[in-house]
Amino acid sequence: MGSSNTIRRPASLRSDRDDYYASESPITIIGISSYAETSPLTPKARKTFHIGDGDGATLLNVLGLLYERAQAIAADTDLVVTGSGVEPSDASLCNYIRAGGKGFVLPRSGENLPLGGTQRKVESFHGSLNVPDWPEARGLSPSDLRWRTDAQAWLIASAGEVGADGLLARKVMGDGVLIYSQLDPNRFDAGLKTYFRFTRWRQTRALCQVLANLGGQFAADNVIFTAIPASAATDPWTFEPVKQPSAFYSSDYRDDLALGDNPYRYFAW
Repeated sequence: MGSSNTIRRPASLRSDRDDYYASESPITIIGISSYAETSPLTPKARKTFHIGDGDGATLLNVLGLLYERAQAIAADTDLVVTGSGVEPSDASLCNYIRAGGKGFVLPRSGENLPLGGTQRKVESFHGSLNVPDWPEARGLSPSDLRWRTDAQAWLIASAGEVGADGLLARKVMGDGVLIYSQLDPNRFDAGLKTYFRFTRWRQTRALCQVLANLGGQFAADNVIFTAIPASAATDPWTFEPVKQPSAFYSSDYRDDLALGDNPYRYFAW
């Protein structure tokens, strides 16, 4: 694709648009194509560090983010991802962001967020259809942010500019930016509540998109584009198409998409 962008959207638009098809018309598809062709490229982070507990590290491992764990923000950090537990001090995080750094705050419960941000707990939330008009939210669509049905949630109340009805927030300080996120694939208990599997997958995709927009790199990046041998043209009858490895896809998409609309898939009536 040369110098164009890659949108982290590994599923058909049909499955993403169920229930809210009116919100994503063919114009949306045209917009996605235009974005991939013309949007400015985000410099990739050479050094991404995670400062936080094991739960945050487990989530990043599931996403496939390339990172190192740290106890403090190093001088050569390009992107810092903060979780719960062991966190950088507000002073060090503030200085890093003001100097041009990029930061991402992983989802968490509780009222307090880094740098004075706050959250509130709501008993019934249905996700959001409101995509923020931020560089860090490029490539997102309403289907990535809405939920299959209502559920309890912690939502961002104050932390710079709040977007997506509290699922995201953006704080610009000096030359840098800090993104707060309540995009949490683990919140849905989708192993038991199987009707949340597509929602879990969408939240996973949205989380990866925002991190990629901040410069994050992923293990799967190396297998998106695979070289096709010359035999594909010279000896097409014996050439076997190259397939992506199974781990390239989210299991919610890979295993459940084809049968996801079948009511007998999960329930015995």
